Amino acid sequence: KMKPKARYIPHYPLLSIFLQYILPFVLNQCGSLVYYLTLASTDLTLAVPLCNSLALVFTLVTGKIVGENIGGARAVLGMLLTALGIALCIAGCLHDKP
Repeated sequence: KMKPKARYIPHYPLLSIFLQYILPFVLNQCGSLVYYLTLASTDLTLAVPLCNSLALVFTLVTGKIVGENIGGARAVLGMLLTALGIALCIAGCLHDKP
């Protein structure tokens, strides 16, 4: 008898031909690349909060695009407050630089 995870392995090559699977996977990998490049090239006090908060915003926006219930007005308010926090972090870092 096959292990529960092992029985799905033969299906992985088949999944790679479906756009519904490969497009989110490629976008996720591009996001990971941008995350690591951002961490390597900027100040960590800006990069980590920026990347983590933007991940939340992108998750909510993507969920809305695909038709998920994202939580209504409270979720939109949370995204706006997150965007305000990102703007404040960026403005603070730009203001500190000579």
